[in-house]
Amino acid sequence: MLTHLPLIQKFWDRGVDIGVGVITSVVVGIIGLCFWRVKLWLDLRADERKQRQQHRIAAELDEPGRKAQQRERHRRLTQQLKEFAIQAEIIGKRKKDRPDPPNAPSLTNEALAQLWETYLEWLKSNDLDHLEGNLTTITVMTQASKMLRGGDLPKEGVIQGAEDMAGLIRKTKLPPLP
Repeated sequence: MLTHLPLIQKFWDRGVDIGVGVITSVVVGIIGLCFWRVKLWLDLRADERKQRQQHRIAAELDEPGRKAQQRERHRRLTQQLKEFAIQAEIIGKRKKDRPDPPNAPSLTNEALAQLWETYLEWLKSNDLDHLEGNLTTITVMTQASKMLRGGDLPKEGVIQGAEDMAGLIRKTKLPPLP
């Protein structure tokens, strides 16, 4: 019976068959692609969870060493702060005990200004200059340091400045211990 169909009808039937085959292949390909993408997404999530777990375990194993390093750093910074404060007190006592000759530049003023600049460099090198209490100290003492360099302070002002500097150095904020 198929042999009696006209030529156009035969081409139409074959075209429909080919079209349906192509559409079916495309649908099957899209479904396969969707499943592949879902599987890929699930695999990536599983790998991410595994890496997070490994990092968490590594952090737990490293935590005692890190805490010990932080305690050692805190102890070292505290010791260095005490040394700065003692140096400021020594400079103030030296000024109190031995006055400068008249019309001579004050070596104590220079020493105190140099100590302050060294202290500021120390704050910056240890990343302590951004802490709130330390910012206030820096702004307050910068003007005093300029006055010391200029020699504009009398003996009592230098002595008081050294005592104030020692107090401010002792009040330096350190990062909290864990």
